Amino acid sequence: MSEQEKQEKKVRKGPPIGFFVILAGLVGLAVFIASTSERITPEDRAAADQLSVPVVASLDVSFVVQDDGSVAVYDVATDEQIDTLLPGHDKFLQQLLEKYRRDRKKAGVEFEEPYRLIQVADGRVIFKDLVTGNKLDNVWAFGTDNVKPFLRLLQGAERP
Repeated sequence: MSEQEKQEKKVRKGPPIGFFVILAGLVGLAVFIASTSERITPEDRAAADQLSVPVVASLDVSFVVQDDGSVAVYDVATDEQIDTLLPGHDKFLQQLLEKYRRDRKKAGVEFEEPYRLIQVADGRVIFKDLVTGNKLDNVWAFGTDNVKPFLRLLQGAERP
């Protein structure tokens, strides 16, 4: 085979078949995810919310933004202020609250409606929006410094 024939053979060669297999797999995965994500029923969500691990502490709190930019934290059961989140401190919690605030605004719900903090026996700390159903299953996954304000709020929580 001459050099010119080898060159022509290389030019005519298309993309490798592996490329099309991977592309088809990705498209199939995207279609599967899109088709199954809407099939979650309220009953499925309720079952998923059932914790398989005992609850160590639970606290329902509400957050009220103050004029100075701080956020007052209230124990819903006693209606007592239990903490204040200062601007520039506890940034992870404040950013999470801002995200939840936007979601609540879209749903037409007030920001001050209660949230639930839960600590379970396996050590996880869970933060749940009781109105929209948004839930952060493991605050520890975001690092020790980011879980501290949640633990600080839970310190005084009564055992369920």
